[in-house]
Amino acid sequence: MNLGNYTDKYWKAKELFEKFHKERNTPAIAIPKPPEVEQAAHYGVVKVHDYLSLEDLLNKIKPITSEKPKHMELLDIGSNYGQHFGFTLYRTSINKIKNLKLTGNQITIFRKVLL
Repeated sequence: MNLGNYTDKYWKAKELFEKFHKERNTPAIAIPKPPEVEQAAHYGVVKVHDYLSLEDLLNKIKPITSEKPKHMELLDIGSNYGQHFGFTLYRTSINKIKNLKLTGNQITIFRKVLL
């Protein structure tokens, strides 16, 4: 397993940057020497005895509602600093939909649409 280590994609990208620098005279990019490969640890079988479902968790917190989705950094939480890491759950209800089209760059990092 290659969890957390450099993949073939990394090495190909590094090769491409070096090639562009040589062939197209682009500015050199300082690419640090990668750390040594770490072997993944095996912790054995973990048995789950209790859990909290997402719905149970959501019932314990106060939702933030708005007419349009907000970036997580602009959410009205904390001391006016928003949410800078983690996940944000966006929910909406759509009745009798035949086609759903997501456009633009509003959802850029990770999205999952559950219908």
